Amino acid sequence: MALRTSTGFRDLDTILGRIEPQSIFTVAGRLRDDRTSFLLTMAYHVAVCQGQPVIFLSLEQTKHELRRHVERMDAFYRTLPRRGDRFVPLYRHGYHADIFINDSIRTVEWIERAIRNEMAALGEPPGLIVIDNYLAIGTTLTLPIDQEARLICQRLRQIANTLKVSIVTSLLLPLAPSYRPLTLNDMGHAELLDAVSDVVAFLHQPDLFDGKQLPDLAAPRVVEVHIAKHRHGPVGVVPLLYDPAARFYWDLHVAGPTHADGPQS
Repeated sequence: MALRTSTGFRDLDTILGRIEPQSIFTVAGRLRDDRTSFLLTMAYHVAVCQGQPVIFLSLEQTKHELRRHVERMDAFYRTLPRRGDRFVPLYRHGYHADIFINDSIRTVEWIERAIRNEMAALGEPPGLIVIDNYLAIGTTLTLPIDQEARLICQRLRQIANTLKVSIVTSLLLPLAPSYRPLTLNDMGHAELLDAVSDVVAFLHQPDLFDGKQLPDLAAPRVVEVHIAKHRHGPVGVVPLLYDPAARFYWDLHVAGPTHADGPQS
């Protein structure tokens, strides 16, 4: 039986029942929502805390930028066990894996080739495939935008099913209204991605978009994860705490980051 992968967030796992095998999980947000940090925090939990390799395909930031990001997160995380005992200390179970970053992909054909090459090198299926960001994906064909979008979504679904991997992808919605949480109606021309996704979540920062005053962007703040679509389960809202200095997310109602001891069936 294929194993489910923990997101690293207890409340999010409660709603989703963890990430299902061969599923597509889309995380969308506005410019200031820091989708990349959310994806990297999830990747870090899967790789370091659960001991499963992660393939991170970036169409937005360079490999150097992402590695510096991960190093900052790692340095931050290593200090946390001294702050409390309400979560499992890092390396307690000897888990350690890597986040394999590739910043050279530009088309969906390259994505599939990169995943196959990394899986061949690993000799085992990855715990997670992360693609940041969906709107930057193209094809090697000359097609109208709507046909290209349809082909990309179909290929992502084929990759998940054929290679038996779970894919988490991000989506930037720069023109979405800022005065309210995002909804599926804000997907616009990315609605085809909604159709193939098993889970669609929107990041929302209530303090940043409540229209009252501009908060301190350097201070830790609450970010709500709005699960708007869940093909095989419930939807809901999960509040997380985001620390811009560490660029790290964690569960709001616990002393620090939490994670499960490993994948679950």
